[in-house]
Amino acid sequence: DDNSDNDFGKNSSLFAAKIPTAYGSNEGGGADSQTLFVRGKETVSLKYIDPYYSSTQQDQTVNTTVTTNTGSTGTIAITTKSGQPIEAFELGETLYIQVEDPDLLKAVADQGVNASKLPHTEITVRCIVPEMQEVEPVKLTYQPEQGRYVGSVVTGYNKAPASNNGRLEALGAQRVVAIYLDEIQLTGETDVPVSAQVGTAIGDTGRLELGQIDRLLLLDNQKFFKAGSTLSVLLQDIDLNRDEDQQETVHVLLNGDRLKDQYQLTLKEAHDVSGQFTGTFATQYATNANPSNDVLEVTGKEVVTVSYVDALAGSGNTKVTLIDTAQVSAGQDGILDILKANYVTNLENFNAGDRLYFRLHDTDITHEFVEITLVGETLKDRETVQLFQSMEEG
Repeated sequence: DDNSDNDFGKNSSLFAAKIPTAYGSNEGGGADSQTLFVRGKETVSLKYIDPYYSSTQQDQTVNTTVTTNTGSTGTIAITTKSGQPIEAFELGETLYIQVEDPDLLKAVADQGVNASKLPHTEITVRCIVPEMQEVEPVKLTYQPEQGRYVGSVVTGYNKAPASNNGRLEALGAQRVVAIYLDEIQLTGETDVPVSAQVGTAIGDTGRLELGQIDRLLLLDNQKFFKAGSTLSVLLQDIDLNRDEDQQETVHVLLNGDRLKDQYQLTLKEAHDVSGQFTGTFATQYATNANPSNDVLEVTGKEVVTVSYVDALAGSGNTKVTLIDTAQVSAGQDGILDILKANYVTNLENFNAGDRLYFRLHDTDITHEFVEITLVGETLKDRETVQLFQSMEEG
């Protein structure tokens, strides 16, 4: 207690005082500094001149000493599950944190079989993402067979991470720093933050395109094609070019939303463009899907989706599903009639030598004329007739 008013033993022979200490040197502090600066293993001497040392001795010097403690400098590492150090990782992976500090191990060893009950069998470090102000505490447990403390934290991609939720979240091209507070180091310095850091990986953002736009009908940003067409798929992802001397392949998935047909298409890398993959597939009109063939069977107005999972995007996000769609064109059913000369009354039968009149109603046709074919069932005679567009609707 530094308050002399609380000293009720003013006539006692016991005197006491205290002074704070700190690691380092008294740079610019001067002699009036109230802090004693020391380093590890430094001997601090205390000297007092006793004016009445004994009945025969006066002004006798009394000395005592104390030595500053030292410890071991702890280390921290960010590794794979097998303990291999890493420099970068993909968001979504699990990071493993290792701490080695003989000071903690000594406390464990001193207790023998009771080590599992000691506070030092479990320590806590902090993992932070400085750019996002994201902080996650991670508990490490002492592993006797390894002689170190080991723990893990799940990572993920998030543009707005929330701290202390058990998941370390970041964006691509950012830093993850693991920090361990070392209580005492070899130099004698105390409460020293020891850190290790790794980067979050980024890739090339893939681009997926179903069908060539110049061969498809594009209305309101929706692609359309006719059942029976052969469509192409283009995928651009430089991350897939793992070997410059080898032509890589990749699979994409094709799905229809009505008949539910599904087809896995293999794309091959272009010889002259690294990371560019192409392939084609056939479509066929059907009322039921046959999943065992190599044709994607579709019906009118069916939406066909091609999908590909981008393992690592340019944002750092992982397992990003890319899609593109095209819809099967469907029109109005055409109506063909055989009529009498007034083009109104249906003709049910006729005499050989009569003139026949035809009427076709189909709002999908935009040409000025169409051709129809007449075939006789008995004589098999075949004639082609051109029908010209009427000025009337349809």
